[in-house]
Amino acid sequence: MKLVSYNIQYGTGQDGVYNLDRIIASLVGADIIMLQEVERHWERTNHDDQVSRIAAAFPDYYSAFGGYCDLDGSFRDETGKLVQRRRQHGTMILSRVPLLSLRTFLLPGTAVVSPQFSLQRGLQEALVEWEGRRIRLYNTHLNHICPELQAPQIERVMEIINDAPASGLAWSGGDPKNGNWGVGGELAVPEDVILTGDMNLCHFDPGYSDFVGPKSRWYGRVGTRRHLMDSWTLTGHTEEEGDSCPPYGRLDYCFVSPSLSKAVTASKIDTENKSSDHYPYWVDFDFTKLGA
Repeated sequence: MKLVSYNIQYGTGQDGVYNLDRIIASLVGADIIMLQEVERHWERTNHDDQVSRIAAAFPDYYSAFGGYCDLDGSFRDETGKLVQRRRQHGTMILSRVPLLSLRTFLLPGTAVVSPQFSLQRGLQEALVEWEGRRIRLYNTHLNHICPELQAPQIERVMEIINDAPASGLAWSGGDPKNGNWGVGGELAVPEDVILTGDMNLCHFDPGYSDFVGPKSRWYGRVGTRRHLMDSWTLTGHTEEEGDSCPPYGRLDYCFVSPSLSKAVTASKIDTENKSSDHYPYWVDFDFTKLGA
């Protein structure tokens, strides 16, 4: 399974030109596509519905959008008729296999004072089944200002991931009215987790340890069953290596549960792709390495 996580900066490249088509072209070949900074009906992107355009470019993929920053984008046409639409900004998941369950969460925010800005952040959860193995996918884009404003968001993300067996997915329990709901039974919550996104942090920031565990002066990085593992280091890179958003460093990640660590076979930051201010991050999985 080939996965890509990409902050597309709403289709605007390092040359300052808005071109969603080159973003779309760069995603070809991925089985799971996890995007950040996808938007609808913003003036800077010609009021495009990027969600519809991206979905149309991958007609055989299942897709879902989390429009966490949601503002009015309505207008009246030349006849005076009200055209209702939402101006949205958020994350998107596309998958070759069905999205069996979806949940969307709003993350804690803090109102800031101008000239800085802050927007509503969120987390997408999707359940997929790849070659008989069920996996929880998570996609997010964290606060960009400072670690103090990220901390409650990271805490909530990890709480959602770790509490999923108790909270359930989109449906839990039975169907007491004999199929009236037509959901096909309870969705078991798998142990396997993949979390991707633009985390807006580097390995030396406190938030990195919140995801992957503390760093001991004697033993190095100490993982726990309540933390995740960095696919980058699982494939032989050091934490210090890599830059996914020059000049800021490695901000884009794919974290996995310990149960999937042996399935991660390769990772790459595609530094040749200039279609956004970030580079896409590709990760390969081979689930046969996990055994039965």
